[in-house]
Amino acid sequence: MSEPLTADDRELLWGWTQTLDIPSAVSLIAPRRLTDCYALISVIDSSSRVTALPGLIAERERRDSDYAPLGDGLVVPWRVLAELIRAESFFTGFDELWLFGEQPTEAKPESVPLTSDLPLRGAPAGALIDWTRRTRAVAGLGDGDGLNFVTFCPSLAALWTAPYEPEGRS
Repeated sequence: MSEPLTADDRELLWGWTQTLDIPSAVSLIAPRRLTDCYALISVIDSSSRVTALPGLIAERERRDSDYAPLGDGLVVPWRVLAELIRAESFFTGFDELWLFGEQPTEAKPESVPLTSDLPLRGAPAGALIDWTRRTRAVAGLGDGDGLNFVTFCPSLAALWTAPYEPEGRS
């Protein structure tokens, strides 16, 4: 049985991979590990004003109890994140997503983006490391040109650095 996702105070791991995006990276995690998780959606299509995006306003009005604004981002439970990923038109690139074992209460600083227009080949900014540790974020994902990731979970880092073969291809 897989363990639930949790953050600890060990070393932050980071990297960039050319073959993944947010939907494919999340799909690699065993669903039972995500059941009780929350996601902070902090960037959609390069916009950090997620709460003001027209595509989300109607959806939020329809299901307001499932969306919690946090700064300019939105916190959603795992089941809502899964629906957004399945929609296939929501996470289309230059997006940023953070996974938490419990509902986060502190917004991510805008000054430290994780989207992969700048591949993460060295240590992330100190402010991002501090925020990730302080909020006990399990992982952060940013895509666009490949996938940047940060995590305190070695098993997630291993998933995201292993060779990836999309479903239906050989």
